[in-house]
Amino acid sequence: MSVVDFPSLFYVVFIFVTYANGLHEEEIEQPREKRQTTNGPVFSQPSFSFCVVNPSQGTVVGKVTLSSVGTGQSFFSFPTINNNLAIDQATGSITIVGTLPTTQNLVVQAMDMVGLSTTASVTIITGNSCSNTGNTENNGNSGNMGNNGGSMISFPQLSYLFQLPNCKVSAIIGKVAVSSVPPGTIVTYSLDSYNNSKLMILPFTGEIYLRGGIVGNFVTTVTATSSTGEIESVPVVITSNVCETVGTTPVWLRSVLNFGTTTYTFHNANGNAGSPIDQVFATNSATPGATVTYRTTSRQFTVNLVNGLVSVGTAPLPPGTYTLSVTAYDSTGQTKTTTVTVNVTRAG
Repeated sequence: MSVVDFPSLFYVVFIFVTYANGLHEEEIEQPREKRQTTNGPVFSQPSFSFCVVNPSQGTVVGKVTLSSVGTGQSFFSFPTINNNLAIDQATGSITIVGTLPTTQNLVVQAMDMVGLSTTASVTIITGNSCSNTGNTENNGNSGNMGNNGGSMISFPQLSYLFQLPNCKVSAIIGKVAVSSVPPGTIVTYSLDSYNNSKLMILPFTGEIYLRGGIVGNFVTTVTATSSTGEIESVPVVITSNVCETVGTTPVWLRSVLNFGTTTYTFHNANGNAGSPIDQVFATNSATPGATVTYRTTSRQFTVNLVNGLVSVGTAPLPPGTYTLSVTAYDSTGQTKTTTVTVNVTRAG
């Protein structure tokens, strides 16, 4: 039976623990490439170079990255207006929305949640002679960033480019949809969460609606998630010249009182005099605490001044389809009118 030399064993254990701790520290240090600091955001490199052989609209030419996000979260932007390119505020992906010259030089800014900012220079070269140098991020014509090649669902195009038709809240901007969905598979769509104040997407159809003012070129990412767990993403660029500014107040800010839906349709209504049917509801997105009242000029229906409940008027109604207008007024002076269709199926 051998005798263990305890001092030697101590040194062996000490060396092993020290080595193991060194590995642990190295492991936890690596994910801190995008660490939070109080000194503001820091780009992963002072300049970025991208090239694209076929610079068509909707092409994602590259992505700028940070080594430190600063305080909270940083958002990307162009300090000066650029009509040829758009940048995703959250991801830093740069997308073509216009016509690029052979060489495009620009500056990208990153700003954190306390207002600290930094900039980096970007050079984009187009044409067959370009070469990907100076940056190892996403270069070239790669648009569908979620497609890993083996997915059962995929978007039929690398990116989407929509022109905002008007600046009315609830305006339909466009629709995205994956192709080749296997039978029985359900696909839902979602937007970058930071865009929820400006856009809305119907989760089962992929239709994108306007919720707030968009000026210039706006980029977001739509993610499709299947019921089998597959995830695909695609960049969506929205260009707008209709949400103009009057003085210092954007026009869209003057239309912040809106109903929950563009129009209302109520089915299987009872035609008895005074019978309640259903409610309409409006709110002021800029001033959620504003008081809202409702009125209608209809002689066949009434609407509750306070809660928006639509009811049959003082006279009974025979079966049929009826239409009325309801106008909401709020305490900030905003007004909004919606159309209500009522299908009476039981005679009064």
